[in-house]
Amino acid sequence: MKPFERLAVAHTPNGTRLELCRHDGSYVIRADGIELMSMRRHQSEDRLAAIVCEPLAQASSPCVLIGGLGLGFTLRAALQHLPADARVVVAELVPEVIAWNAEPAFGLSHEAMADPRVEVVRAETGGAGKAQHEIGAHRGTVAAEVQQLGDGVATPAGAGSRSDHAPA
Repeated sequence: MKPFERLAVAHTPNGTRLELCRHDGSYVIRADGIELMSMRRHQSEDRLAAIVCEPLAQASSPCVLIGGLGLGFTLRAALQHLPADARVVVAELVPEVIAWNAEPAFGLSHEAMADPRVEVVRAETGGAGKAQHEIGAHRGTVAAEVQQLGDGVATPAGAGSRSDHAPA
């Protein structure tokens, strides 16, 4: 069996230990030793972005909030479905996760993060809700709902929800 190479370590606001690992040429993020996400399994992230963003392909200046950067799969998939005038805000709790994705040597999401439609913000616990409120006044806003686990680890809770300002 090929070994896991630990590349970096970070902690969430509630103390959960996150590890960025490489295994057999693929990247994995582990939370307290349990695989949280992997480059080999990201269909749910791709599908979530498609469900939320495909209906916005023809919208004028849609704005999408993504709760958590992870390995960047939701962000990359969202960008594939959104028009050139879209705005995508990614609220991430752990600054090291942002740094891991921005590092070109890892090949995670540095290109997607450099897309002019993207803004990655360092969110405090509950920051995704604040970011959603801030961008909610923009016409066409769609926000992926998040479910809080503990004191700050967030995961998608549903396919998304339109704000009151989104076109019907």
